[in-house]
Amino acid sequence: MPNYNKIIDDVTSHQLLQNISIYNVFHFAGHASVIHKTNSWNLICNDRELNIIELIKLMNNTFLANLAGCRTGVQTALKTGDLISMAGVFVINQVPKFIGNLWPVHDKMAVNFSEKFYDYWLNKNHSVSESVRLAMLDNKRDFPNPYRWGSPVIFD
Repeated sequence: MPNYNKIIDDVTSHQLLQNISIYNVFHFAGHASVIHKTNSWNLICNDRELNIIELIKLMNNTFLANLAGCRTGVQTALKTGDLISMAGVFVINQVPKFIGNLWPVHDKMAVNFSEKFYDYWLNKNHSVSESVRLAMLDNKRDFPNPYRWGSPVIFD
């Protein structure tokens, strides 16, 4: 059974780093940014931008990273011609499952998707991949425009 708990709203980088190793499910509902100069992704916390490498070093037991922010599932081309993706960084660093978004997502859609995803996964015992699919189908029924329901992506 996943070890999860809501850590805090408006989390600071210190709080996040202090608590991340306790849980095997990491859900971040916030903003992220790519820094082209350093070829890195950052999560925007209440006090500063947190480089995901700082975070990943402490995620020894993390089974799932769900980053519900805009464009967290997209590869970004760097000036060097290389591609960088937040999903790739998590998966390469031994986080087996990653959920992100392909484009900017409305807060209401992100919350709706997450509530349905966790209900299917934790309460109805579907697999992570199936729970993503079912939550997307529910959102598709409720909000037929593909831009509203089609953003979540899973790297498994």
